[in-house]
Amino acid sequence: MWMLLLACMLLAASGSGGDLPVDSQLSLTNSIGMKFIRIPPGDFMMGATSQEAGRRTDEPQHRVAITKPFYLQTTEVTQGQWRAVMGRNPAFFKECGDNYPVEQVSWHDAQEFIRRLNKKEGVAAYRLPTEAEWEYAARANSTATLYEGALYIVGGNETAILENIAWFSGNSCGENKSGNKGDTWQTGNYVCRACSTQAVGQKPANPWGLYDMLGNVWEWVQDWQGAYPTGPVTDPTGPPTGTMRVFRGGAWLSGAGYCLPSFRGGDNPAMRDIAIGLRLAKSTDPRPVAVPAAPVAH
Repeated sequence: MWMLLLACMLLAASGSGGDLPVDSQLSLTNSIGMKFIRIPPGDFMMGATSQEAGRRTDEPQHRVAITKPFYLQTTEVTQGQWRAVMGRNPAFFKECGDNYPVEQVSWHDAQEFIRRLNKKEGVAAYRLPTEAEWEYAARANSTATLYEGALYIVGGNETAILENIAWFSGNSCGENKSGNKGDTWQTGNYVCRACSTQAVGQKPANPWGLYDMLGNVWEWVQDWQGAYPTGPVTDPTGPPTGTMRVFRGGAWLSGAGYCLPSFRGGDNPAMRDIAIGLRLAKSTDPRPVAVPAAPVAH
């Protein structure tokens, strides 16, 4: 009887809402409305299979273990969220609205945004995802080219399966099925302008609840660009040094072959572009590795 009483007391002490500790909640929202989903640990095959169409030499498959859960933002960082932290909006498509992804931000700009957000929220947990974390979350336990199946491109840049889940040059600009430039092969998609980013979260989420992992804007990740390891690895963070930082996912002006979970982009960390933005991760570890912020270039 006393054991039952003790159990009831402990249950009552935990709160009527059954609140979980912060690092085990399935989702969370911060003070500026950024929503995050908890990504479970696991292992997966990173890279492209040898049979995958368009496979590049820097994408060899290898097994990766992700041993710690982490949070990943459900959408790309929006213009409104960037302004709330930085006090300005650098986006080229700023007239499109606060719910469009921020772009024209360098990797260094992203680090300064993270530094200020951590200070604003009173934590040291926000960061960019690693390249491995990003691909793990984008695949969402799928072993196919895309989480919805194999990618088939029909006549130029038309691919029905990618159209269902991503904003890319086949439906946000570029080449339509008749071969014309600057138009969509499915009319009626555009809200702001015919060739641009699109508001976040309009396409269906992947099985883990993440929107726009492919297309809309490329997303900076933490890693320096470098060759993959040849064997299995655990919690990889990329090379210790380099000249280019990695971005992933493809963008609104990218061809279908670039909007793949395995495709690796990269450039100078000071580079800004109308097709590159970011998506944040949040560590569940109370002692995340601190990343020194680089000064914002002007």
